[in-house]
Amino acid sequence: RAPRVTVAAPTAEGEEEGSARTVILPHGVRAGFRGEYRGSVVILGDVNPGAEIVAGGDVIVMGALRGVVHAGYGGNVGAIVWARPIASAQIRIGDAVARAPEGGGLGNMKRLEGNEGAELARLQEGTIVIEAHR
Repeated sequence: RAPRVTVAAPTAEGEEEGSARTVILPHGVRAGFRGEYRGSVVILGDVNPGAEIVAGGDVIVMGALRGVVHAGYGGNVGAIVWARPIASAQIRIGDAVARAPEGGGLGNMKRLEGNEGAELARLQEGTIVIEAHR
């Protein structure tokens, strides 16, 4: 087995001025957590309801995305959101916002919990499109 490596997870406050590097969070995030990143962020766990992630680049979640994310903050329309699955009540990419349908969102999480398939959200002609990703 490879040795464990701890990766520091600085937020925008702890990053160097002008830094837009990719930050890796080696754990999931819980309700009440708010992370802001100038570049992309990779989360090695779930983003739970009540957590919020804001990134200037992509947001990659290796677990379920149930919290709120904003990829492409500042107008980056080429940013993506990737998770296994996307079960959030709201995601944002650039200036576009997508919300779960009425009666959806958190209520649909139970239906989606067994779904291990990855999903990719991206902007397509100004609209956020979520599709299965392999």
